[in-house]
Amino acid sequence: MADRRLARTGLNGRVPFRLGRGSVQDEHARISAQLANLAGAEAAALFATPVVTLGNGSADGSVEWLTPLPGEIAPLANLDAAARQAAEERLRRLLGRLLPLLADADVGNWLRRALVGPGAASIYVVGGQPVLTEWGLGRPGMAETPQALEQAMRAGLGAFLPAAPAAAAAPSPVAAVPPPA
Repeated sequence: MADRRLARTGLNGRVPFRLGRGSVQDEHARISAQLANLAGAEAAALFATPVVTLGNGSADGSVEWLTPLPGEIAPLANLDAAARQAAEERLRRLLGRLLPLLADADVGNWLRRALVGPGAASIYVVGGQPVLTEWGLGRPGMAETPQALEQAMRAGLGAFLPAAPAAAAAPSPVAAVPPPA
């Protein structure tokens, strides 16, 4: 089956994150194959196939987001309550499979950048499978430290991610023992 269009989004001042000599979008096919091996084909299919057209100085660029998945295409927000809940649970499960891969030497740097950008409005459902569009896009000059990327990821996908690891709790003060009466 040929790829089908999910959406076309303007870059609107955003830029594709760089990774090595290209962008995270340039690495989509290679990393998707690795994700399929590491986390399953369903997790790899979470990322829509991007076709990037960069701006030319007078016109902003855009990205066509495609999917090879069969089935009806609908924005997550347009689903009825039961279908939306099922898609959100599936998305949580898929993201849960991907998050441990942030520590992987090869795919971790890609995932840190790819999981930045999508918010609820950029999640589509294709035949029951959630698919992310608008992934891997950031503001020019955005810090790309692991902490900044995680914060940006949680700003967009936070409702679908496990809770962030809690900072080490400060030891509770020892209560003074009252003197005997």
